[in-house]
Formats: sequence, structure tokens, C-alpha cells
Amino acid sequence: MKKSKENPKTINLSDWEIVKPDIIEEEKKDKKEKNKIFDEFLDAADWESNDENYYKNKILGEKWIKENKYLDINKFIQNISSFHYFDNHCSNLESKFNKKLYEEISSQPNFYSNPNAKKIIRNGIPPKYMKNILLKLFDIQNVNENNYNKLYPMIFKDHDTKNLDDYVPYFTGKKTLKESLPFHYLNEEGIHELKVLLWMINEMHRNTIIYCPIFIRLISLILIFCDKYETLEILNKLIEQEKNDKEITDIKRRLKFNKNENNKVIDSFFISSGELGNKVRFEFNLKLIELKFNKKKIYEDFYYNIFFNHFNFYGLIRFLPIFLKDGIKSIYKLICSIENEFLEKGMGTSFKNRNEIIPKIRDITKKMNIEEIFNNANNYIFKMNKTEDNEQNTLNENNEFYLPVINGGNLLTDYEIIHLWEMLPNEYKIKNATLIYQAAKNGYNLPNIVELEQKYDKITNILFLIETTEGDKFGFINSNLIVHTDNEYQRPTFTMLLTIRPQFKIYSANVESDEILYVTNKDFIFGNGPSGPAIQLNQDIRRGISYGGGCFNNPCLVKDSQGHFVVKKLEIFKLE
Repeated sequence: MKKSKENPKTINLSDWEIVKPDIIEEEKKDKKEKNKIFDEFLDAADWESNDENYYKNKILGEKWIKENKYLDINKFIQNISSFHYFDNHCSNLESKFNKKLYEEISSQPNFYSNPNAKKIIRNGIPPKYMKNILLKLFDIQNVNENNYNKLYPMIFKDHDTKNLDDYVPYFTGKKTLKESLPFHYLNEEGIHELKVLLWMINEMHRNTIIYCPIFIRLISLILIFCDKYETLEILNKLIEQEKNDKEITDIKRRLKFNKNENNKVIDSFFISSGELGNKVRFEFNLKLIELKFNKKKIYEDFYYNIFFNHFNFYGLIRFLPIFLKDGIKSIYKLICSIENEFLEKGMGTSFKNRNEIIPKIRDITKKMNIEEIFNNANNYIFKMNKTEDNEQNTLNENNEFYLPVINGGNLLTDYEIIHLWEMLPNEYKIKNATLIYQAAKNGYNLPNIVELEQKYDKITNILFLIETTEGDKFGFINSNLIVHTDNEYQRPTFTMLLTIRPQFKIYSANVESDEILYVTNKDFIFGNGPSGPAIQLNQDIRRGISYGGGCFNNPCLVKDSQGHFVVKKLEIFKLE
């Protein structure tokens, strides 16, 4: 008896696995006290009761501001809805900051490898210490200004850098600064240095950075605290560490350098969001389906825009060192925390149209209790899963929910799609579906289905679906195309029978049965048994019959007591 060969490909979707999403009990006890300290985001009216120059002078009096010349103080003030909010939070950061511990470990080499560094960073860095922390994170003891001064004339010897305009390698796929960096806190000189640094990085790492939208946002933030020489040192160290990440155990990947790698990060956020599945998340997913909104766009917005569109300035200074220490994992943990917060408050089903979804989520995030969001994010504990496939950068393969992209077809409703994917095994749950055969267009003809082998690789995962004139919907998943079985029954590497109407259910094949698939130009039999097959179609695939029992231990799949049915729709999808 001829059998299909085992598929040698394996799927490993784990970079990180959530092992403990619970909130620490002590933090629950302190929640009321925190709320006394950290009020909700206050109104802009706070500025009206005081002289704006008073706040400017107070801000400029801070050491970290006085030393920096790239910050646009007017833009800074205009984007703080409440100075008291910012001042109180920064004062609280300073009161919690363990200066003695910081001085103790900062005098040692490899600051970031010290376990206490993580504790200090997660508790929050007061603005006045930010520059030193950024330098220490990359073990920069002495800044060599000559690195900048030597490179500058080499790159710009025939050009005036002030006339660069938008001819700059932004690494965003966009052609203008406004498109690449829609919001920033830099003054004119800061923007000039931003462009110069981007050109320098492009020259020094020409074959490394191709597409990295986060990069320009990081530079604009680092320039708030560091001068151009320090910023260049930090950027070089950051890139070199990312290039040599296999040799580093403490710093996790923070930057992806091409579009494919960045898209994989977004895909992994999307896929692994199901790990924390519950009723409110499921209702949120259904709402997005109803509005015909691709949930992946939410994670794309978080990933590329979390630095500016989801936080005020205080949130930025809390997150910047955390991201530089913990990498992309820190964004995912924040997403978990933020999403959980607004869903638990019943905001997940409040959207009325798809155009308001991302703006509303941004607005909700800005109004959340920032300290509580960060503290809750820290409680999502991950363990690193070792994988030999470095191209796989997804976060978790245990997904409760996944919203697939369905290209083509009209047999399944949105409701049926989401419930079907909820049932699928993990290795199929993370696949999208593309229509490759539709009987209404390609013909009600079995030989036409067999001929798909001429267009696609035989080892192609497929979803085979039938809708009857009585409204029954059923089908199967198979690990290869429907091809001739040489007048014998075959057992595919993987297959499963499924019903959608009248009920959602999956049936696995008996281990001992090999009579699963039989295909010729005239006969199609799936799941044979003593009483007959689960699905049998004639040559024109318009009529069929279904029997209970057999190798799937399934009931008859249709309403007719004799098992007869007439095909209304037949669709085959490629799963990948």
C-alpha cells in the first residue's frame, strides 16, 4: 500500500513563552496607594492657572535640560497636558531611585549585565540620570569625539549638511522626515543632527540596516539627553550588539534591519496575542471581524509608534531605557498590559467604525495610569525558547485565538472563519488561507481538482470545504493536494475531518486506519469505513453521500437520513 512520505519541515513559532501572566499579590495590595500618587492624565487647563514662563524656568533648571541643546522647549511644554502630572511623576521617580545602588554598580564594567541594573531600570530613571544610564547600558566609558569629527568630513566633504532637506536615509521606506518621524521633541538643530547621524550610520553600516522604522524614533529620543558625539557612540554600540546578538546573552534583540524581519515581529505579536485569550478578548476579536478590520494593524501601530503615539513624555522616559535593556520583548509585554487594561474596562467593543479603532486605542493608552501599566507589564514573565531557526521570530505557538487572512472564497462567513480557526491545531491556526479552487469558477469536475498538482507543490497544506443546498458545511484539512492515489487508499501525513454546520467539530483519524483517501478521475472517497466513507463525491462533484462511523468515528455530516447531499459550493484553500 502506497503511503505519503513524512513532511520533513518543522514549525517552531516560539521565541518567548508566557509562563506566568498573574499580577503579583503585593502589587494588588498597593494598588490603592498607587492611585493616590499617580492620578489619571490631567487636563490642559492646568497651564491656565500658572504662568507658562514659571514652568519653562523650572524645566530649564533641571540639570538634564540645561545640558541639552537639541530639545524644543516650546514643543515639550505644549505636549504635556499637565505640568503637575509630569513634575509629580518625575519627583516620585527620583524619590524611588536607589542612587547608592546605581553608583555602586555603575562603577563596574558591563553595567547592563548586573542583575540590579534591570531592577533600577524597571523602577524608572529620573530624567537627570538618563544620559548616564544610556551610556552605561552600552558600556561607554569615554566618548571619543574624533569618531564623529573624522567621519563628518569624509561623508560630507562636497555637501552642506544644512541643505540636505529630505534627501536622507531614514530607513523607514518613506521619503520625507514628516512621514518617517511624524512627531518629535527636537528643535531645528536637533533635526539637523538627526539627519547627519542617519547619514553617518548609513555609511558605517551600509550593508546592515535596510529597513528599521524604530531606529529614527530612538535617535530622536536619545538626542534629547545626549549630545551628537554620545549619540553616535550609543548607536554604533547598539547596532554592533544587534549584529552579533548570538554572542550576547543579556541584551535581547531590539532592532530588526530589514522589512521581512520587522514584519515577522508584527506577525508574532498578532499570533501570540491569543495566548492570553479570554471572553473579553474573544468579543474584541469578533468586533474587529464585524468591522472588517485586520487586527494586525493594531500591533503594527504599537510596534512602530509606541514611542510617540501611545505615551506622553513621561511615558517615553520610562520606556526608553526598558526597551534598550529588554528589547522587543518589552513592547510585547506592554501590549499585553495595555490591551488587558482597556479590554477589562469594556472598551474592546466600543468601536463604531474601523477608522476610529487605532486613534481611539492611542487616546485610551495616553489616559491610562502609566505606572500601573508598566508595573503590570513587568509581571508578564517570559522564558526564552531555544530554536535553531533564527528566521523564526514569533513569540508563542500556544495561541487560543488567531484571526487569519482569508484571500478569496465566499463559502465561510466571518463568524465561521473565526470559530473554525479557534478549533484548529496550533500548527494550522497560524496559517492564512488563499483560494486555489472554486467550483463555481473552475468547474464542477474532479479531474480539474486533480490537475492542481500542475500549479502547486504536491506537499501543500489545503482546506477542502463543501456547502450543501441544505446549508450543511463540512470538509477537511490535508497535508497535501488532492492527487491520484494510484487505485489505492492512502493515509496523508496529516489530515482531519471538520464540520462547521450544524456544529463546529473536528474529528481525528483512527491511528490503525489507512483507508483515508482514494482519488481517481472518477472517484473521490475520504474517510472510508465499514458503513461507507465520511465524504464521497461523483465525478462532476455535484452530488455526494456521507456515512457515519468509519476511520474518523464521525456521524453522518448532512441532514438527509440517507446521507445524500447536493453540492452548492466547493472551495479549496492553500494554507500557508
